[in-house]
Amino acid sequence: MWQHAVPQLAFSHSFLLDGLLAISALHLSSLDPTRKEALRAYATQRQDTALSLFRVALSHIDTENCHACLAYSGLLGIFRWASSDGNIRLFFADPEQDAQDDAVQWVQLLCGAGELVKHYYCELLQGPMAPILPYVIPFNIIYWV
Repeated sequence: MWQHAVPQLAFSHSFLLDGLLAISALHLSSLDPTRKEALRAYATQRQDTALSLFRVALSHIDTENCHACLAYSGLLGIFRWASSDGNIRLFFADPEQDAQDDAVQWVQLLCGAGELVKHYYCELLQGPMAPILPYVIPFNIIYWV
């Protein structure tokens, strides 16, 4: 799915393409320390562009772009984790830092993906993102459909 279907979706949805480029640049930055700084700057630039385009897509979400929106929602979490060099603690507060902002961001990301699935579940079930639905859907999905 992530090797074929998502890149194919990205050719029709610029925010997803920019998100994939951002993740790719982060990955390359971990493989090539001599280019780490430049690749991380490029990744941040691509992610900033992707976020702007994603916000526009979310304001006009429909059955055509919901698959790409769900894929990008997953990339947001991956980008957040990868860009931190593994230093953030996701759901657990770091006693030495004020992690409240990080916790709020993660909860918002998860809630947003859940809302997307809730409203477009039947459409997503028929599309390329169907394989990840068991990992996104809360146990009470039966009340949604």
